[in-house]
Amino acid sequence: MTKVELRITKGAPAWVVTFGDLMSLLLTFFVLLLSFSKVTDTQRYQQVNGAMKNSFGLAQKKSLSAPSAMDLIRINDDFTMTATKLEEELRKEVLPRYPADEKKIEKPEIVRRKDRIILRFDGEAMFPSGKQEIDPRFHAFLDGVAAKAKGNNANTIIEAHTDNIPFRNNVFSSNSDLSMARAAQVAAYLTSVQRIVPSRVLAVGKGPHEPLYRNNTRKGRAKNRRIEIQFVKNKVEKGSLRLGTDKAPRFEVGGNTGRKK
Repeated sequence: MTKVELRITKGAPAWVVTFGDLMSLLLTFFVLLLSFSKVTDTQRYQQVNGAMKNSFGLAQKKSLSAPSAMDLIRINDDFTMTATKLEEELRKEVLPRYPADEKKIEKPEIVRRKDRIILRFDGEAMFPSGKQEIDPRFHAFLDGVAAKAKGNNANTIIEAHTDNIPFRNNVFSSNSDLSMARAAQVAAYLTSVQRIVPSRVLAVGKGPHEPLYRNNTRKGRAKNRRIEIQFVKNKVEKGSLRLGTDKAPRFEVGGNTGRKK
């Protein structure tokens, strides 16, 4: 009679089966969570996709920076055509209103960007030193700015900038406070003279944090003390605090302020 010999080969450890079951359950759990979520647009999908890549260590490293005022806006695809017309109107109808009775007042400049038009001019000339009241000589100029903002149905961002010399008085505690007050003052004027919807105007005080020139010279500091009015065509998300909604900030003309040294 032939004798049958059985050979038993040692397989995988017992814990492998338990580990495999655990991974299957976790995968099912995450798929279930994903099915419950609502992916409403491309941006939401990218966020979910990015989160999954981070979980598996597949995401690429990217440098991140704080959002700027322009990050609050979603740009229309047809802004280029509107921008060309607006830029031409600003040069022909608004720039001639800029006061030029003193040599120290430099002429404003128009900077064209892909997603905006920036009207940049001397903030030190518009505002007395350390104050937020607009010099009356600039009223006609701002009247033209307001008319173009309303006529082109553009959202308007007013940015006020200062130099880096520390400033403090009994009204403003820093350069940033002063710049915010000045930006709000310009916003209040624009919305009052043309009855622009306040939710289409955003005032931003940048203080000394975004200089165009080095602050180590008198000329550089003077150029950094500026006002920038940006015209942007945009679409906004319903119910957000962004421009174009009825929840955006509103501005009122302020009273007397202190004096900068």
